[in-house]
Amino acid sequence: MKPHQKRLNDCIRRMVEDMRVRNFADTTIDAYTYHVDRFCRHFGRSAELLGQEEIREFQLFLVNEKKVSWSSFNQAVCGLRFLYEVTLDRPWQVRHIPFGKRPKTLPVVLSDDEAARLLACTENPKHRAVLTICFAAGLRLSEATHLRVADIDGQRQTLHIRNGKGRKERLVPASPRLLGSLRALATHSYQSLPISAKDGGHAALFGDHPEGLQAERSEGQDPKGGHAAHTAALLRNQHVGGGRRHSHDQQAAGALELHHHDGVSACAASTLRSLPQPDRLAAGEAVPQVGRAERPCKPRIIDLLRRFTPAFMTRQSDVCHQVKSVLSKILLCRTAALKGRRYHCSECGKDLNLYNSCADRHCPQCAGARRARWLDKTAKLLLPGVHYFQVVFTLPADLSSLALGNRRELYDLLFTSAWLALNMELQRTGKFQPAAMMVLHTWNQELDHHPHVHAIVPGGGPALTGRRWLGSRHPRQRNRRKPYLTDRDALADAFQSHYLKGLRRLLRQDRLRIAPNQAAFKSELRREAWLKRLEAQRWNVHVEGPPQATSRPEHVLKYLAQYMTGGPVSSSRMIRSSEHDVT
Repeated sequence: MKPHQKRLNDCIRRMVEDMRVRNFADTTIDAYTYHVDRFCRHFGRSAELLGQEEIREFQLFLVNEKKVSWSSFNQAVCGLRFLYEVTLDRPWQVRHIPFGKRPKTLPVVLSDDEAARLLACTENPKHRAVLTICFAAGLRLSEATHLRVADIDGQRQTLHIRNGKGRKERLVPASPRLLGSLRALATHSYQSLPISAKDGGHAALFGDHPEGLQAERSEGQDPKGGHAAHTAALLRNQHVGGGRRHSHDQQAAGALELHHHDGVSACAASTLRSLPQPDRLAAGEAVPQVGRAERPCKPRIIDLLRRFTPAFMTRQSDVCHQVKSVLSKILLCRTAALKGRRYHCSECGKDLNLYNSCADRHCPQCAGARRARWLDKTAKLLLPGVHYFQVVFTLPADLSSLALGNRRELYDLLFTSAWLALNMELQRTGKFQPAAMMVLHTWNQELDHHPHVHAIVPGGGPALTGRRWLGSRHPRQRNRRKPYLTDRDALADAFQSHYLKGLRRLLRQDRLRIAPNQAAFKSELRREAWLKRLEAQRWNVHVEGPPQATSRPEHVLKYLAQYMTGGPVSSSRMIRSSEHDVT
């Protein structure tokens, strides 16, 4: 779903229809509707009821308070001008909406050495290939990512740019060496194909759009002090302003050769997508001729497990069966023991073995695919135009040891009590039928046992009486702008009451396993005193609303997905390892 489809406003709907008729790009529609929606929310009224004074006040708000850039300010002006001139048919108001004056600045032009170091600091091989083409051919980032196989003309030595700025097509010259390096990437399978592929060349050169490329942050900053979000523009400036295309092509072709590391040919984009560990292709040996900085390889969880698990199992003979089973699956993941597939490249003569995955949810190598599937499935459940809140229900530390020995019973009770508290409070205060999506986390950032449930709750629901939608709002401040769900203290009291009631029932029914070292349960008197201490504590329930009115709930889902699979520690959090410790 596009961002403009989530903005439920009659005026914006008509504006989108007008732009669709005029064949505006989706990015333009998203930008215009974003600023118009922001304009309406700023005054709390529809744009039909606002005029010149409100537009002027909104422009001053953007300049003085938000301090937006020139491009953002003029995007807002363009959106408002289109709204009033086309959608609302008020052309007399358009003449009074001024544009901002564009600042004239010199472009940043890197030296060849700086450009080489900039390319070397990008870890992802597909991202580095995109930036390399921007550097060698002077393409914009969107132009490079949308490059197709059929756009490469080896005979004329040109690249056909179909999605240029303003939807303008153009031909860009490319040297034979750059075309030769692109040929390896453009081959659509492991067979030798001409540069105009047999399938008509409709396949994208880099597959899907390299997601996160524009916002990727490298280990170090770029040579001019900015971060990696500006690398594509800097490299394009280097091509246009440097005037040294021959040296560019030499460096770019060398950078593209990073895909042939360790004897693995990356001559197909499909190969790049199917590689189990693409970060290993970019390690160490990439672009040696342009002075890639030497840096030690980061440790990975799977490497540490394969290195230290045999000694650990020898020392710890009392490891439970569940831990042994999980470790055995993880250690066999993507090895010859699980079998796999072999691919042969007839162009370079190399073989590539891709072994099967273990598909265990604790495996750090299988986590990415499972996490992506969960995100795709869960994002479809989100309602457009609805505020979402994150509510966290946490068990007190006194319950931690008991929960470790009774995971199924006490974690199930945690889910049940959290939902009963949410359902009761929102029906009582909001007068609507609530809903929630809950995820269990059992550790904190320090890797201590810390069981808690994250609930994603929509700020509204079907009314208890009548067929209508009711949004959550503060009971005493009807015009309160900040999103509001419910009272946190009342929700915490309800959660504590439901959980302790269920805990007493489990203890009476002897459904909990009590360890010998848990002295609080040796007698009925001690058990009751322990329960009284739990009742006297203040249980922690955290209610967090969207930071902004336009915040997307997908951001919270991505945060929760980090802990869905792969275990509590990811390889990205590790700095170094030794025989005795891991940092």
